[in-house]
Amino acid sequence: QKINIIMQTALFKCANLLDDSQIEQSISTYIKKMFASKGQDVIEKNINAMKSAMNGVNLVDVSTLNGKEYQSNRKFDDKFYNDIMLPISKLDGNSIPVSAFENDGSTPLDTSKFEKRNIALKLPNWIKENCIQCGQCVIACPHSALRTVLTDKDIQDKESFIKAIGIKDNLYKILLSPEDCTGCGVCSNVCPALQKALVMADANEILENKKLEYEKDKNIINTTQTLFSPATPKGLQFNKSLFEFSGACAGCGETSYIKILTMLNGSNMMIANATGCSSIYGGTFGSCPYSKDLEGKGIFWANSLFEDNAEFGLGIKLGNKFSENKDKNVWIIGGDGWAYDIGYGGLDHILASEENVNILVLDNQTYSNTGGQQSKATPTGATVKFSEEGKDKRKKDLGRIAMTYKNVYVGQISLGANMAHAIKTLKEAQEYNGVSIVIAYSPCINQGFNLSNMIQEGKLATDCGFWPLYTYNPTTNKLTLSSKLDEAKYSDFLSNERRFVITMENNKNILLEKQKNQSIESYNYLKDLSEK
Repeated sequence: QKINIIMQTALFKCANLLDDSQIEQSISTYIKKMFASKGQDVIEKNINAMKSAMNGVNLVDVSTLNGKEYQSNRKFDDKFYNDIMLPISKLDGNSIPVSAFENDGSTPLDTSKFEKRNIALKLPNWIKENCIQCGQCVIACPHSALRTVLTDKDIQDKESFIKAIGIKDNLYKILLSPEDCTGCGVCSNVCPALQKALVMADANEILENKKLEYEKDKNIINTTQTLFSPATPKGLQFNKSLFEFSGACAGCGETSYIKILTMLNGSNMMIANATGCSSIYGGTFGSCPYSKDLEGKGIFWANSLFEDNAEFGLGIKLGNKFSENKDKNVWIIGGDGWAYDIGYGGLDHILASEENVNILVLDNQTYSNTGGQQSKATPTGATVKFSEEGKDKRKKDLGRIAMTYKNVYVGQISLGANMAHAIKTLKEAQEYNGVSIVIAYSPCINQGFNLSNMIQEGKLATDCGFWPLYTYNPTTNKLTLSSKLDEAKYSDFLSNERRFVITMENNKNILLEKQKNQSIESYNYLKDLSEK
């Protein structure tokens, strides 16, 4: 919540309607009232954030700045960038004529690469001698700021590469786009090497060298022939991501799943995206993170209303039967607020449709885009907006509901718990000739922990039984449970996340015990099914 307090303080300070003592008194009173149920620690952190903002804010009159100073000095030979993005960046969007836009209202792909936000305080530095070439950092990177370079060309700068494991006469490296990195640290934390192959370093010390390296190597086209299956992180890392440099939160737990889909499909997919976080970082005007393949072909992406995205996606699939897009894979994507709540009626309609369409639910267990309110995906015991004393109702089991149809492919995945299982499940779901739904555990800032640890937290959620991994394939009529239950880790999982710690501080442990029992019951139910 601190960022809202910081921005609120800055707004009052810049507006100059109250003096500093009045601002401090008013906002302090608001903080104490707003966060009374969350404990003194949260109150003090927000008050300290407010005081820091009071001392740190500076008023800048942008009207006194000329264009060259206000915008980036970097030039791009791109019409959309020059005609649309630059005027908007100078707060001069009202000057753009209607004729500058596309006649059909579409927005070009691959424009987020022009932003170069350069916000990271720390950047991952690749230590090539330590690298085991597993690809996990590339798969996990929430912003596609890391990519694998694999080449069999005779290049001059061989010393910055290493020999590719298992691929004769090829060179390998992990390449960073430093100005698109958010510095979240997920890549460094996920690295399984005994000595880390990615080490977070002060951005001021390595930024310029990383920029030069990126410009030098970014256009190298990867060797297409490898020994490794793209259904594994080791093999998929060599595929081009068509979802790059989104504006999602640093360390976002949703974006990697979308990236994996683009790496599996290339441009051979169409996305119907529900309103929510994934539509904001996926479709904010002027900056599109969906990019193009090596042939210049791109993904079709469109955003519908919050409540009807499932029907919208089905409409795309049915329409494709009468167009040149009939062979494209259609994915309906959205968060749990859409899938479990407001759009559930439409989603259930799709589950019963028997059409060959795919659904990806990005489950972060709150209405994250609107501030962290309770949804039907919110687990028992979580303290969130509209459940200030801890939610006392059970989390909706969307996977179990979908399985009752018997002819729907159902998968529950977590990138942190088992990266290979996540990739394999998404691939299997798409290959199934019928409706498929994959529910993906998506760590979120609203859960209240450091997102640099989002991979580790996802693993702990699965290990303790909170988020079991499974697939149900109607082709074989078999449910496969791919995780084990370790009850001893449950308290560690709960203690890591502020949404549960607040419940403990409010002496509502009975709710968390209720949640634990629900998780154990659900796991045993899945285990019984898998053994039949």
